Amino acid sequence: MKAARGAGFSWGLAEEAGFAVQWLQARGLPAVQSLAEYLSWCDSDARQLRPVQQAFKPESSAIAPFCPITLGASLADHGPQGLSQLPAAIQLCQPLLIAPFIAAACDTAQQLQWYNTTSNQLCTLTVKGPDAQLQTAIGALTCNLAECSLQACAAPKKSQCYSRIEKDQAHHMATLNDFAARTYAPATEASRMAGAGAGLNDND
Repeated sequence: MKAARGAGFSWGLAEEAGFAVQWLQARGLPAVQSLAEYLSWCDSDARQLRPVQQAFKPESSAIAPFCPITLGASLADHGPQGLSQLPAAIQLCQPLLIAPFIAAACDTAQQLQWYNTTSNQLCTLTVKGPDAQLQTAIGALTCNLAECSLQACAAPKKSQCYSRIEKDQAHHMATLNDFAARTYAPATEASRMAGAGAGLNDND
């Protein structure tokens, strides 16, 4: 949540980002990596993302991608009606991050699919309902930009859940910590005199 806020999200959307990462990590999916790569991708250049309202206007000719957090939060608010209004194909950043919101938006099983051009793999993720039944995910799921499709499908079997961050994601956690540090106020003489930090007599 703090990392997303440090990257420029409002506190409300930052909380949504935290929810998405927790939801996905608890199911053994690389959400920490996905969010770290997404925030870095957006931060490295002034990326232009499409306004979320355009997702429900298929006639829009803009080709910029959508943010998975802002679009996902909107889908969760709109429910099944919002899902039905999406076009057949949609340009999306880090598609993995939108999966928890799709699960929250609809009680029927939905299959999210995209092609990862980096790994040359077709990725498939199936979710059902806010209790988050998850079918085995297929493919390299972290992808900064992809054209995605979403369609109803047969209900998936419930998967085994995990609640740990793999060791190889330590550097992605470090990236998130760097973004989170942007939310911290710099120390001032007044704050140190008031008791913040080690005070004015720092002789450790």
